[in-house]
Amino acid sequence: MNVIGIKFFGFVLDIITGSKNLVLGLQFAMNGEPKNATQRVETSLSGKILAIVLPRRSLRYILTLHSLLKYPPGDYPDNVRENIVKGFVRICSFIRDESKIARKLVECINTYLLNDGPNLGLLLLEIHNALQQFVFHCWLTTHDRVLKDSLVFYARIQLSLMRGAADRCLLVEQLLDVICKDLDQGSMSSTSMLRGDGNKDDKLGALSSSQCGLVELAAVLFYRACLNTTRSSLSEKRVKREPAAMILREALMQGNYDLMKDLWCRNAAFCCLTRNFHTRICKDLFLYWFEGICMSFERIMNSSNVDRIYDGLLWTLRSLLELSSVLLLPNSRMELSAVSSSGFKEFVKGWQLLWSTIVHGLPIISNINALVDAALLLLSNITSNDFVNTSVIPQDVWDLQIFKRPNSM
Repeated sequence: MNVIGIKFFGFVLDIITGSKNLVLGLQFAMNGEPKNATQRVETSLSGKILAIVLPRRSLRYILTLHSLLKYPPGDYPDNVRENIVKGFVRICSFIRDESKIARKLVECINTYLLNDGPNLGLLLLEIHNALQQFVFHCWLTTHDRVLKDSLVFYARIQLSLMRGAADRCLLVEQLLDVICKDLDQGSMSSTSMLRGDGNKDDKLGALSSSQCGLVELAAVLFYRACLNTTRSSLSEKRVKREPAAMILREALMQGNYDLMKDLWCRNAAFCCLTRNFHTRICKDLFLYWFEGICMSFERIMNSSNVDRIYDGLLWTLRSLLELSSVLLLPNSRMELSAVSSSGFKEFVKGWQLLWSTIVHGLPIISNINALVDAALLLLSNITSNDFVNTSVIPQDVWDLQIFKRPNSM
């Protein structure tokens, strides 16, 4: 290692493990200023006497550390790596509530994991054990969007890096529990709208970058939880906790029926799950989820029209659109028909029921562009598979403006 590398890693260790000023500042931030003068003054590594250490000084240390961790001059030596992790574990013990310092600390850890995470092995678990109490405490309570994004990013990094099957399984259970609560408590608000409200129509179904991060994490977690699940295994009585596949089905069946919760958020996660992981999950699970939506689709559509809240209906249509891309493929249909002829007939009836419900409901939602687009795409997928008789389309559907050719200029 060259001289620059030695000095760099030495400086990082000085900040994380060698200097008491950072730890004292964190103590002051959590517990208030110390009572006696001895606690107020500490000797730095250089031997100089420093003034009273306040949280503001700690924030400077954290900012400096973050800048250094972004651009390391090379791989971390083993002895440096272990000491950095020990330093993070020590610092995390003083972080209890959200603050600028806590937010920057999470960003520091994320940056370090991105750079050196694949080399940490079991040290990853040490970092998580030290930070998990803060993560799960602040996840559902913080109003700091930057901190929340950092926590979501931390979870995704840990999921991708953790190799031990038991450790990863435990992490998935922990994160799935908290993210289901997060999605249910309304972290993504519904869009209530009146007829002809064009401005809100443009926002319907749109996700911010923060919401996209949360949905993508939820999709990864549901994928991990359902990876080795089959439909037959869902009926086993020995299961201690409700399987993720059942949790997801219940949410898909509810749409946005519970106005106290934004249950459509799980539909958004399901869309992401289906699009990104459909080749890795058993087809019978997708059929299981499809049947659940079919059972509740008419109610979801009716309740959306009554309440004028269309997020649930839109994401249900999008979920069905993703399912149609998976289940209506020729290979998938052959697999399903080979299992049971009666089951395949029910499968076809499900698509016919959806087609009929959407066609008859189209005049009611025809002024909401996002819903019309999703509905027409889904109808196109269904009819292209010869599941329905298109000659029975009601005349009031053909009379809609969307089917009329615009007048030439």
